[in-house]
Amino acid sequence: MVLIVDFIGYAERDQIVNPSTGALALTGESGTTEHSLMDVGAVLAGTSVVSHILWDNHRGIDYLCSRPEVDTSRIGCTGSSGGGAQATYLAAFDERVKVTVIDSYIMKEQVLFSTEGPQTASQNLTYEGACGIDHPDYITLFAPKPFMITASTQDFFDINATRQTYADAQLVYDILGAPDKLGYFETDAPHGLNAEKRRATVTWFRTWFYDDTHLFPTRSLLT
Repeated sequence: MVLIVDFIGYAERDQIVNPSTGALALTGESGTTEHSLMDVGAVLAGTSVVSHILWDNHRGIDYLCSRPEVDTSRIGCTGSSGGGAQATYLAAFDERVKVTVIDSYIMKEQVLFSTEGPQTASQNLTYEGACGIDHPDYITLFAPKPFMITASTQDFFDINATRQTYADAQLVYDILGAPDKLGYFETDAPHGLNAEKRRATVTWFRTWFYDDTHLFPTRSLLT
C-alpha cells in the first residue's frame, strides 16, 4: 500500500486565492512559489511551512496505521527533491518509520547556502540554521534503522557535499554497530528520481522488509 500526501501548493492543495474573484491566484506558478509565500506568515508566527508539512505526513501515517490491512511494523517513506526534504524530516521525527530512502536532497547545508541558496520554504525547518542543524543530524536521529541516500553527479546539489554527508553518517552507523544499514547509490545523471534510482529504492525496501536483495538488481548498490 502506498499513500501519497499532496504537497502544499500542488495538486489539490492550491490555497492562495485572489480575494476579489475567489480564483486561484498563482495558476501557472510553481507550487514552491505558493508554499514560500505562505511561509512568510508562518515565520512571523514563529513556525514554518515545514512544520505543517511534517504534521501532514505524520497524520498520513496515523491514517495508514488505522487500516487493518497495513502491517504497522513495516512502514517506510521515500521522496525526491522537495519530497526528499519531507521524507528526511518525517523519518527523523516519526519513530514509526522503519526504513527510508532520500533522493536528490541530502548534502551539507553550509555548502547549499553558499552555492544554490536556502531553496524553498519547504526545506527550512524553524531555527534549523540558527541551531546549526545539518543533514547528518537528521540521519543520526533515524539511526540505526536502514537509511539510504540516492544521488546524481549532475545534480545542482553538490555531489561532493552529498558524499561527505554519507561519510559523516557512516561514522555514526559504524559506532552503533550497524554499518550495513546505511546505503548509498549514485548515478551519473541530472536532478531527479531516474529509473536506476527507483530500482535501487525498491531493492532497499525489499532488502529490509522482506530479506529479498535480488528482485530489482542495479549496477551498483553500495552499503
